Amino acid sequence: VYRGVAGLRGKLAGSWTWEAALLWSAARDIEYEAGPSRKSLLIAAINQTDPAKAFNPFTRTFAVQNGTLVVTGDYKNPTSITSTFTSAFIRNGITKLGSGDFHASGDVLPLWGGNKIGGAFGGEFRLEGYDDYRPPYAGLNPPGSGLDPASNDFLGFSPNSDTHGMRHVAALYAETVIPVVGREFKLPLVESLELSASARYESYTDFGDTTKPKYGINWRPTPWIMVRGSYNEGFHAPNLAQLFTGTLIRTVTGSTDTYRSAVTGLITDGPSNRRSVASGNPNLAPETSVGKSAGFVIDVPHVKGLTVSVDYWEIRQKSLIASGGGIPDDTAALLAATQAALAAGQNINAIDLGSGTSSYKGDPSVVRLAVTQADKDAFAAYNARQPNPGNQRAVVGGIDILRTSYFNKSQQFVNGFDFGVNYRLPAFAIGRFTVDTNWTYLNDFHAYSAAGAPRTDYRNGNSANVCGATPVWRGSTTLTWRWKQWGAGLGHYYTGHYTDTGATTTAATYAALGAPGYIQPIFTNGAYSYRYLVHDSHSYNLFVSY
Repeated sequence: VYRGVAGLRGKLAGSWTWEAALLWSAARDIEYEAGPSRKSLLIAAINQTDPAKAFNPFTRTFAVQNGTLVVTGDYKNPTSITSTFTSAFIRNGITKLGSGDFHASGDVLPLWGGNKIGGAFGGEFRLEGYDDYRPPYAGLNPPGSGLDPASNDFLGFSPNSDTHGMRHVAALYAETVIPVVGREFKLPLVESLELSASARYESYTDFGDTTKPKYGINWRPTPWIMVRGSYNEGFHAPNLAQLFTGTLIRTVTGSTDTYRSAVTGLITDGPSNRRSVASGNPNLAPETSVGKSAGFVIDVPHVKGLTVSVDYWEIRQKSLIASGGGIPDDTAALLAATQAALAAGQNINAIDLGSGTSSYKGDPSVVRLAVTQADKDAFAAYNARQPNPGNQRAVVGGIDILRTSYFNKSQQFVNGFDFGVNYRLPAFAIGRFTVDTNWTYLNDFHAYSAAGAPRTDYRNGNSANVCGATPVWRGSTTLTWRWKQWGAGLGHYYTGHYTDTGATTTAATYAALGAPGYIQPIFTNGAYSYRYLVHDSHSYNLFVSY
């Protein structure tokens, strides 16, 4: 790893100061793999007709005696034979980051009552590079080799193409703080009033331009209470790995198409081996967000050193970048889209869910084939047997691949409340004590994977998912003590219970353990899944300093 930074700073006229810096960093990783086997060469060694050159995969020797095949002894292939199909390769990974930035700040204009408008501006230029080189036969088989160019030849390694990505980013920003009321200028019920505004412009070679603002207000009606609020918009571009990581193909075993299997009864729609394709996605859109907050801070009257704060906050994100994982199931999304079309008056057998097209209404992690006439006939027969329209299903094609690459979710929303209490006790002969406690209450946390898809709740305790993946309460409390050069503190940290969606077990294990409370059976899409419940956690730390 190499990294270098150089900077300058100084003063301009009046209160203005400036600083600028240049950065260059590069990292290279070299991975040497010695001794893996190449499949094509191993097959050739097994098929050798010359006994002196043939590979024996059984570690035994055999002979036919009296018409029966018998083992005649142990056998170890000599190096002269194993060396014909083993090899070595080197994989290189390189990342680069270069940037130059500048910043200046100071007073812009004087205001009434001794107040001054403050301002700042700056800019940045950044270069990002990412390369992952995989040698021939280890990453993919080279064209003209006679082997499948979409696969590789080294056993134990999945096929994966090279990854190369680079982009340039330029940014400019400006901000200002306007103290409308304060210092020597007061108004009734306005002890102070401060407005702030900022904006950031960014230009990406791969995403174009964007400008996002932020606004804030701080108002003190009296010296002991402050009301504050803010509004901001955000922009986050995918990183180079999310965009350009090469294709990695694997096989997922035991994957069932729960939407089609109930209709067709085909073996291919039941538990089957399916292709899983993981890769970067050059068509990713950047994430955007809108954040809002409002709250107040009270310096409690007649109790010196005691401060109480309450804030509400929310963040709404769109085109959120996510990565498909595990075995995706889009049954719920397809059923929701079907019912929406039926409610709009469409005939069940005429509903188009976009199977095999970019307009597919299901989970983006599932890629389906185009609908065939056999599919239409099977779904029409199934729907004719359903007296309840709520059980009918619109036709889709079979699963082609399960995509575990990056994709953009439709949107995600989270909001909650922050509570804080800080009490700096009066000084005692033995020193000064401070108590600080901060808590967060998660009110709502949900997402939609695609337009029209069902809502996914992440907050524990939501009606749609009583076993959410995110706790409702988090908090910390610290007690600190200072006396001369000495200091000490005791901290307590709390996390509420939640379900670990990545830790699952089977119905048989759940029953064998006696249906314990730390395993949660969750009924979704007509089947149960079993996940582990993480109970409330408490942790403590103690420190002494001098």
